[in-house]
Amino acid sequence: MSLVKKKLLEMMPQLRRYSYGLTGSIDKGDDLLQDSIVKILSMNKDINHIDNLNAYFYKIISNDWKEKFPDILERLYWKRIFVE
Repeated sequence: MSLVKKKLLEMMPQLRRYSYGLTGSIDKGDDLLQDSIVKILSMNKDINHIDNLNAYFYKIISNDWKEKFPDILERLYWKRIFVE
């Protein structure tokens, strides 16, 4: 098993909580995490040289979230403007 797969399995609970937190939904969080894992594993050869895989995994999930759920991001932006 490659280092990337081992690290991914080790971090799965934290990544799952992070995905849930971003989407606000268990179902959407699972979908986001699954899509991100597919993306991470498909780039396996390209990411073997990355020093901080933890940060890389979080960044992939964050970028996927911004692409897949722009409505949530926009609501958070406007909520922050009107609340402050």
